[in-house]
Amino acid sequence: MPIADLIAEYDKAKAAAASIEPGKKQQPKRISKMPPNASMNFVGGDVDDFLLPTKAFPPLDDDDEAAATGGDAVGKGKGGVGGVEEEEEEEEGDATILSESPRTVAADLEAFLLCGGRSVVSTTAERGVPSPPLTEEEREYECEEGTVEVKRCPRKRRIRSGSICSPPSKGGGDGMKSYKLAYRIYRPELLGSTERVPILALHGGPSLPSRYLHPIAHHFPDRSVIFYDQLGCGESSIPSDVGLYGLSKSIEDLESLLVSLKLKRFHLLGHSFGGTLAFEYCKRIAERKGREDVGWRDDPEVLSLTLCDTFTSAKLCDAERERLLGPIASRFEEEDEDGVGIVGDEFWRRHECRLPSVPSVLEDAMRDWGVPWHEKPSSPLSSYAASSPSRWASDLPPALILRGEYDFVTEECVQGWREHVWNHTDITEETLEGCAHYPHLEDQEAFGVAVAGFCMERDHY
Repeated sequence: MPIADLIAEYDKAKAAAASIEPGKKQQPKRISKMPPNASMNFVGGDVDDFLLPTKAFPPLDDDDEAAATGGDAVGKGKGGVGGVEEEEEEEEGDATILSESPRTVAADLEAFLLCGGRSVVSTTAERGVPSPPLTEEEREYECEEGTVEVKRCPRKRRIRSGSICSPPSKGGGDGMKSYKLAYRIYRPELLGSTERVPILALHGGPSLPSRYLHPIAHHFPDRSVIFYDQLGCGESSIPSDVGLYGLSKSIEDLESLLVSLKLKRFHLLGHSFGGTLAFEYCKRIAERKGREDVGWRDDPEVLSLTLCDTFTSAKLCDAERERLLGPIASRFEEEDEDGVGIVGDEFWRRHECRLPSVPSVLEDAMRDWGVPWHEKPSSPLSSYAASSPSRWASDLPPALILRGEYDFVTEECVQGWREHVWNHTDITEETLEGCAHYPHLEDQEAFGVAVAGFCMERDHY
């Protein structure tokens, strides 16, 4: 819809809201006001935000293209600079490899992620701006939003031997605190469909709000698509205590969501860190089923698992990132003394998002980047390595391993899924040409065909 029409609709909605008589019941608020694919062209939840410019990059020249396709070993991760020496030990622990944030490459892109060093969380509801009514064309993209309660126990106090601790609170309790996970379901009326089973998509980051994945819903017009913001980002609760976060805790949150939504059969898709979370969840239920642990019969059935740009080893991916970064850094340092400042931009447009400008939906999510809990010194994510389920576990779901041709998560980073991790042979690997780390935005059609076809084949497994 043209921007002028959107603004007109907005003005109508605002005028209608102002004319409601006292005591008169308002109509339920429409959550979605544009199809997910259209949201790529705008930023934020307000009409006032639609004209916010995106960060643009110049197109790759011929030398750059040759370098990216393997001429200087920047392209597909073969040959080139073999091992880059580590110049110094990280003082606070290097867990940044699990983040697709540009700030892991150069500080000059910090504006993409944080404003003033703090996460920015601003919603349409908080601003008090009414959503424009949907057009007939947009009604198929109506969605439902809600929250799920999850609990965390704050860090336990260490009590020295012989000391006296304070008595428990008058209300009793177990010291657990409640937090909310916010979710969004596109086409919720199809949530219980047995013909076209729902898809649950897990975002990466960690702590990159899920809205950058919402355009995926456009590729599945005949089934429900579910997104949620993991704890610490987006519309979910954002506690500052990094001790409340972790991979195992994120799996428990995912299970709480599934119980709340009463999902019994679904397809699971994870992007980047979301793929790590998705795999570890599937591994957990495979172990429970194989051992016939208490409650295993109540676990939902995952019909398929799509891992998009997800590595098997953090250290291997770290080495590949350094190998790809080396030639870029050398080139700009030789050409310009200030070249270090633009290395991040160059790496981003080669190996993270190869579009001429950053899609607004992605830029908007990065601006609201949440708690960087994976960067804490004690985080195990910096040494994460996927491992195969135990020999008594049941089979993992059929898998689609998807990556972009130029992604910093190189072919070497994903080949371990088939060779070392999966406990059966029903695993498909596909590389999307011309894409990097965000293929669902860089080539929407190819991504949609690959994932939709894979899920459709396994709807009745």
